[in-house]
Parts: sequence; C-alpha cells; structure tokens
Amino acid sequence: MPDLNPNSSDSDTLTAQPRLPIMLLPLTLLLAIVLRIFAAVAAPQLLTTDADGYIAHATATLQHHGFVGPFTGQPTAFRPPLYPLLLAAPLACGLSPTTAVLLVSITASVTCSAAVGWLARPILGSHRAALLCVLATAVDPLLLRYSIQPMTEVPCAALLTLACVTVAGSATHGSRPRLQFAAGLLLAAATLTRPTVLLATAGICLYQLALVVHSRIRLLPHRIAVLAPLMLAAGMAVGMAPWLLRNALQFHAFIPATTHGGYTLALGNNPDFYRDVIRGTEGFPWDAAALDQWQKQTLAQAVQLGINPADEQSLDRFHYELAFTTMRQHPAEFLQACALRFRRFWAPGQAGAPVTAVSLLTACWYLTLWAGLLIRLLQLLRNGWKSLQNNTEMPLWICLLAFVGTHLFYWTDARMRTPVMPLLITLAIQGYSQLRQPASAAQNTPA
Repeated sequence: MPDLNPNSSDSDTLTAQPRLPIMLLPLTLLLAIVLRIFAAVAAPQLLTTDADGYIAHATATLQHHGFVGPFTGQPTAFRPPLYPLLLAAPLACGLSPTTAVLLVSITASVTCSAAVGWLARPILGSHRAALLCVLATAVDPLLLRYSIQPMTEVPCAALLTLACVTVAGSATHGSRPRLQFAAGLLLAAATLTRPTVLLATAGICLYQLALVVHSRIRLLPHRIAVLAPLMLAAGMAVGMAPWLLRNALQFHAFIPATTHGGYTLALGNNPDFYRDVIRGTEGFPWDAAALDQWQKQTLAQAVQLGINPADEQSLDRFHYELAFTTMRQHPAEFLQACALRFRRFWAPGQAGAPVTAVSLLTACWYLTLWAGLLIRLLQLLRNGWKSLQNNTEMPLWICLLAFVGTHLFYWTDARMRTPVMPLLITLAIQGYSQLRQPASAAQNTPA
C-alpha cells in the first residue's frame, strides 16, 4: 500500500509505527481467499445460480461474438457489459462456469481488500487502522456472500474502491491530471459494472468544481487544480466511449447505462406492490407468486399496447411510464415505499430470514459499523465547512450518497449496498478512531 500522504510529519509518524501491521497484510489477503474458497465448497451451487443471467450473457457473447441476449441472440443493453465480459475471458480459455465465477470473484475480492487498505491509510493515518479496514472488508458478510455468486456487487466494489484510491492520490499529490484521468477510467469501469456509479462520478466532479470556486472566491491557494475535474470527466468519457458508441450503432440511441432501469423502478413502484406490501399485510421481500403474476400481467399489458417484448428500449420506456404513473397516482404509498427502501438498504440482516446465531452476529456486525458511521457523520457536521474540504474523505461520502439516493426509488434490499461496503467500513472506522483523538487534533487533521 503506497503512501498517499505527502506531508512529511505524517509520513514520519506512519514510518515510526511498528512494521508488523504491514507484514500482516498478505496474511489478511490470504484469509480473504481462504474464506471464499471455504464458502464456495460449503455452497457450490451458488457459483452457478445465475439469477441475473450473467453467465448466460457471457456464454452467448462467446457463441455470437458480440454482447447479445442469451435467449434472443440479438444485441442487448439490458445488463451492464463489463462483468459478463470478465466471465467470458476464462470461459474462452476452456474453464468451467464454476471456475470462471470463482476466479473473477477471488480476484475482485483480493483487489477490493488491498485497495481499501491503500485508501484507509492516508485517511486514518495509521497502519493498524488501515489493516483493520482490510480485515473487515475480507470478512464482511455481504462482500463474502456475493463473492461466490455470479453477480456484479463485488467487482463493482473493487473498481469503486480503486477509483476512490486514485482520487485520493490525486488530491494529496497536488491534483495530478494523470491520476484524475485514471480515476475517471476506473469510475467508467465501475459504471459498466453497476450504472449507479455514473451518479457518483457526477457528484465527485461537482464537488471538485465547488472546491475550485471556493478557493478562487476566498483567494486561497488552490486545494485542487481547475484541470482536475476536467481530467476526471475526460477519463470517464474515454472509458464509457466504447459502450456509448456500440449502443448508438446498434440501437440508434444514447444509452449511457442499460435498458434495465425502467423495470427496476417499476418493480418497486407499481400498484400491485403498493397493494400487497405497502398497504397490505405481506412483508418484504415481495411474495414470489405475486411477483411472478405481476411480471406476466405487466408484459401482457405491454404487448396489448403493441410493444414487442424483444424491443428493450420500448419496454424500458413502458416500465418507466408505469412507475411514474404509479408514483403520481399514489403519492402517500410512494413515500412509504421510499421509507421502506431506505430501511431495507441499511437493514442489518436478510429480510424474512430465520433468527440464528449467524444472523445475530451479522446484525451485531452491521449495527457496530452503523454506529461508527453515525459518529463520523456527527463529527463532520460539528466541524462544518472545513470537513467538506477533505479531498480524500468526501468522495467516499459522495459515492455513498449516490447509492442511497438511487435506491430510495429503485428496487432495493441489503444487497444493493454491497458495492460501497469498503467505503462504509473505512468511514465507520474513521469515526471510532477520531474518538481516541482530542477534539483539537481531529479538527486540525490535514485534508
């Protein structure tokens, strides 16, 4: 984990600390690998339970020599492309789907754990605290659970954490344009894994521009160069260009994310869901039989309106219109649904799961993290504007806000917070570590 903090006194402090925590880093990363192998051996069926169709997309991509739908064989933008393409690489080498999923997942998990240590060290100013972040990321229940399933959460967490590392490195080294460009490329890769990152990128760019404006108004030395947000945006544009160009050629439309958003929005905002869960007696998650009935009913309604089920764009627009109509006609239920989604995003356990020793330990784990996160938030509110100028920490809050804000409206459960768990862990441990410092020292922490 290279030191991102150029301040000589801070560097001396870090260097003066015992080297044992750094020597333990490889063992912590090895622990992350071993835990995932054990989890895969304990539940091997999860490696090929392709609920979101990513293995199917990867297989179809190899068969048709292009990113196509697994059932239609036609070009698709229903799912983000990067994770299926990552799976396609080992599949093309002759590896089995099980091995391909495990290989990509372990690589992403190790990358994620290493990156969070790199990110945490300049923020926390301690090798021990950074190693604690690495260890927490390695054993986090959500990151562990979804690292042995063909899903995008853990690869997105790795890319997003690396992007935050690069943004922090640029901030602490004088806003180096190359680092900002690299951060933009990483954010583009994360967006092509989970499109919510697109909002986080916009937020980071706006935050950096705000710092530039504030420095000029107050005639302060530039904390961040004007070129920084421009290079970040340029890296993002270059990284997204192949996907945008491909979609423009295939669909004759501007599709920066996917054609899946309308369905996801309508899934949590439709009359049936409001009737069964919001006004009714059914708990969350939505009953499978009721969900299946709604899907069939909605598809039949689209067909009656003359929409071809294979026309992804038209079906996406239909679902968006359905969701917005439901929101307008049922504003009270919509607000209640938003409150439900907020609670589900932060839920310490799986909805509807039986109470066991594991579930209780998991709940305690997350309640401990949420307490640290709340402590850190209160610390920032106490320090006011100075806290908002912390170039290394604020991008983490922006990413968190982007995910929380998106999943206030779209279908949500605890799984949706997995990509930002490394950032949440870092911020929570920062909250606890600041409690050990005098108030004056915490306020004078360099940004």
